[in-house]
Parts: sequence; C-alpha cells; structure tokens
Amino acid sequence: MDQQSPTETPIDSPPESPAESAGHTPEHVAALSKDIRLLDKQLTAALPDRSGADRLEALCREGRHDEAAAEIASMPTEAIINLVRARTTRFHLRNKAEQVHIARVNRDRERDASPETPRRESIADAVRRCKDHGLSLQDVLSRIDRLDVISTLTAHPTEARRRSVLRHQHSIGELLIAMNDRDATPVELTHTEHALTRHVALFLATDEIRGKRLRVIEEVRNGIYFLTGSIWQTVPRLYRDLADALREQYAHEVAPADLPIVLRYRSWIGGDRDGNPNVTAEVTEQTLGMLREACVSMYLGEIEQLRQMLSVAAARVPISSELRDAALRDREHLPEDLLHHIETEPFRVRLLAMRRRLEAVHAGETGAYSAREFEDDLTLLRRALHHAGLGDVADRGRLADLTVRVRTFGLHLASLDIRQHSGVHESVCAELLERAGVTDGYAELSEAERRAVLHKELTNARPFVGPREALSEQARELLSVYRVAREAIAGDPGSSGAFVISMSHEVSDVLEVLLLAKQAGVWSPRADNGASVPPAPDVVPLFETVEDLARARGLLDEMFTDPVYAKHLGARGRRQEIMLGYSDSNKDGGYWRATWSLQRAQDDLARAARAAGVELRLFHGRGGSVGRTRAGALADG
Repeated sequence: MDQQSPTETPIDSPPESPAESAGHTPEHVAALSKDIRLLDKQLTAALPDRSGADRLEALCREGRHDEAAAEIASMPTEAIINLVRARTTRFHLRNKAEQVHIARVNRDRERDASPETPRRESIADAVRRCKDHGLSLQDVLSRIDRLDVISTLTAHPTEARRRSVLRHQHSIGELLIAMNDRDATPVELTHTEHALTRHVALFLATDEIRGKRLRVIEEVRNGIYFLTGSIWQTVPRLYRDLADALREQYAHEVAPADLPIVLRYRSWIGGDRDGNPNVTAEVTEQTLGMLREACVSMYLGEIEQLRQMLSVAAARVPISSELRDAALRDREHLPEDLLHHIETEPFRVRLLAMRRRLEAVHAGETGAYSAREFEDDLTLLRRALHHAGLGDVADRGRLADLTVRVRTFGLHLASLDIRQHSGVHESVCAELLERAGVTDGYAELSEAERRAVLHKELTNARPFVGPREALSEQARELLSVYRVAREAIAGDPGSSGAFVISMSHEVSDVLEVLLLAKQAGVWSPRADNGASVPPAPDVVPLFETVEDLARARGLLDEMFTDPVYAKHLGARGRRQEIMLGYSDSNKDGGYWRATWSLQRAQDDLARAARAAGVELRLFHGRGGSVGRTRAGALADG
C-alpha cells in the first residue's frame, strides 16, 4: 500500500476545519497549510532517522494501534526519546504556525476594517459598541479612567520553557512571515528558507526543560525578559489604538500619552515567600534592584534614540522660554565637551541632562531622579514641541510612547508583591507580643481577644520591640523583608506592591500584617485623621478554600467596620484589593464546586464593597506567568 507522507497531509482535509469554522477564508486556511507543510519538511530534514517515525505514523493513521504499540515496545529507549522529542517539536512548530496565522488573519481583517465596521474584538470595535449603545465621549473617557488592570507575573511551573526555546520559536515565526512576503525575491526566499532550516535544527537540538531547577534570581531574569521584551513594545500600541478609536468614532483628537493609564504590572517573582525558603529578604532586595536597573537601562536606550531624533535647532523654530530656561540650568551641570556640538539645540541639552540623571539612578544613587520628575521632564519636552509647531512629533511618536511607558512602568518596571502564609504572620506576631510583654499566649486567644490585643498595639506609633531584641530566625527574616519594602518605598513608592496573605480566615490576619508593618516602619498610625506615615500599604487577603470563599462577604463586612482597619482603609482612599485563589479551591472542592464558589464570592464581595462605599479590585490567581490578573473598578459601577 502506498503510504502518504505526513508532510503531505493537508490540515484542511475535514469538511470544516477549526480555522474555517472560526470564519477564516479558504485563502487563510491554505496559507496555514502551506506554513505547516514547510515546517514539517524542515523538521523531517533535521531528524537523523525518520524511518521509525514514518512507520508509526502510518500504523496509527490506518488504525493498527496494536501493531503500533508492539513497534514502540521493540524500540530502544533512546529511539523512543528521540521520537517523543520529534513529535513535541512538531507540535511546537505547528503552534507557532498557528500564531503566525492568527496575526495574518487579524492583519487582513484590519485592512478590510473601517470606522463603521472595525475589526472584531479590537479596541476600535469596543469603542464603536460604546457609541452604538449611546455613550458620549465623556462617558467613554470616564469609564476608561476607572479601569485598573494589573497583570502579575509569577514563577509558575506551568511556564517552564527556556528563553533559548522562546528565542528560537520567535525567530521561526519571523522567518515564516518573511517566507510569505509577496515582495520577496527568489534569492531572498531561498536565503530565508535556509535560515529557517538552521533554526528548526537548533530548536530540535535544544533542551526544552532545564536540567536543574532555576534559582530565584534566574526566575527574576526570566520575568524581566518578558517585561522588557514583548510587554515593553506592546504597551504604547494599546494607547495608540485607543486614541485612534476615539478619533474615528467621536472625531476627538487625544494624544495617547494623555489617556488614563489602564494597565500596570506587578510580579511575585522574588517576593513570594509562601512555602519557598529560597525567597529571602536579601533575594527580595536584589530583585527590586534588578527590576530598577532593567527599567532604567531601557529608558537610557529610549533617551538616546530621542536625542538622535530631536535635532531641533533654536535658529529654525521658536523655543519656549520654559525649555530655554531648563536648558540653561542644565548647562551648568554638564561637561563642556558634551555641550560643544549641541549648544544651539536645547532639546538635546535637556535630554542629555535627563540621561545623566537616569545614569545616577542606574548607579544606585538614592533620590537622584524620581518617576514623577522623569514624566514631568518628558511633558516639558512635549509642550516645547507644540510651541515649536511640531505637535505631531510631540503626540505621535517615540516621545509619546516613552511618556506612556514612564507612566506605566515608573522606574521600577513592575511592583513587587510580598506574599506570606497567615500562619507565619501569626507565629511572628505571637513572638513579638510575648517579647514586648503584651501577652504570652496570643496564638491561643479567640478571634475577639486577638483583635483587642492588636487594636491596642496599632493605635500607637511606637515599635513594641527594640531593634536589638533577640528574635527567632523566622521573625528576623520576616521583619527584614518588611524593612526592604520600606527602603524601596522610600526610593520609589511604586516599587513595592501588595502584602498578600495566603490562607486568610479572619480579620486578625490583616491586622497582623499592619502590626508587622508598624514594627518595620512601613506603616504608622496617625490619630488626627486616620492617615498613615508612610503611605498605607496595600494589604490583600487571599481567599483560597471553598469555605473561605463562602464566608468572604462576612469577613469583608467585618474588615470594613473594624475601627483600626477602617482608618487604614481611609488612608488608602477606601480602596481594597482581594485575591481569589483558583488552584486551592479546585483541589478543595473540585472544579465545578470551586467555579460556582468563586462566582458567588465575586458577587458577594462586590455587594459588600458597594454597601461600604469601597472601591474594590479583584485579583484572580488563576496560575501561570500570564494568568494572574487584577481588575479594578468602582464597586458601585
């Protein structure tokens, strides 16, 4: 019997392929088939021996499964490993082809789109739907202003692909796109195909999983890889698309950099201490430094690009007095050799001074430059460009994109959350209270008795344990990470994120975090108006079990009416974040029960927040490095 090669098997052989059922045209399906056949061809060429794989594929296609099983049983272990590796690589290559396909379909839909019929599921489509529902421009802008979406990166075992693998996959995708370039010459296509052959061979030869578990700092570097890569590039596009959609639907011109910031980033990598003894205060401090250095390095590159671009001469355009005065001040602090060629180019003088300040931040100089000062300097440049008659350069381009990035990433790239188990907080608080002579048996107290003890200690500003007090290793380490957070907040308030409490069961769990924060100098009550010094930290209870999800509303009601926590909440502008646990609730109650419990909990929490006049943000801990997302909106919305 003639056997058809797997590289010749069309993917659109069924009556209706998934691509066709999704509304993709036959041309789209044919292009995807072509890409998959090309990648299969490249993989086949890269494999040292295809005979065993070809025979197994033929047996499986013909339904001869017993013979296929016998064939596998007779194969050496090394041959089976090679076979599995080849099949896994093939699936990865097909996934990459499908990603390229999705981008191709979206580009084609974008070409066919118009203000009246935007591309489906695009930002323009969302704005168009708002207009169709009778929302005015001010209504839309008001709703945008209330959006607060925070994606949180975690070092999760479901995201174990190495950066080497990701880089090869990215290169293969870029080469696939180049192979479909209709303007490419035959010679260019040949060169591209040869490059594709090399990358597929390298991809096949690269271990997909690391031989050893990553250290925490290596996980931090992986998170930074995504933050400074695809995320860094994509964020400004989001605001450009939104500004374009508002202009098309409402004939209103708004600069992307002037839109409210709706998307921010946080990370657990280097701050998640729950069950991970490798995440120490020293590691957290190092993580914060790495995030800052990576962010500032990206800004230095952007500033250099701007310096090359903004070759605006004072003799050619009017220069605002604001920029002229700033450049004069800058000259006093810049070396003469750097000013020699740019004395008549005030934009470049200003950018040079900004670069020097960023370099000081990169070198670790505390207070050298803040994110607010950086944003103000960029805004000054935008105003000066408008004054010079270069408004489009100010509002649409590299300067506007950089302004969006500074407003999104600050100087910290991503805020670092600190997570710890409530049991650890309880144990350390019990030790501190015993050392201070407050109570010898805190852990044995009832919930009401615990609150009474905590209230007493949280209504005065004094630390209740001296700095030289002999404490257990657990207590010293936990207080150290709080002090690291304090130093980070002092240098950049946005660098330290939330204090997340795993297994939150009672109001005392959140009060214990405030007690630890007070002892470390992160938080201090102020009796006159309920505010705190420094700014009140974000304390986030995590409801994980089905039981805790069921009683979440009652707990939230108690938190909001607790006299001490109510003052803390007032210092935060009556904004509360709650995290919902997905994996533990699934293990606790099963998928369907957990899903229903999570839905009920969200409804209950929203009602409790609305009744208390509190702005609620829900943090969905769905797992995976891109699966944890916070979404916030006013509770009465």
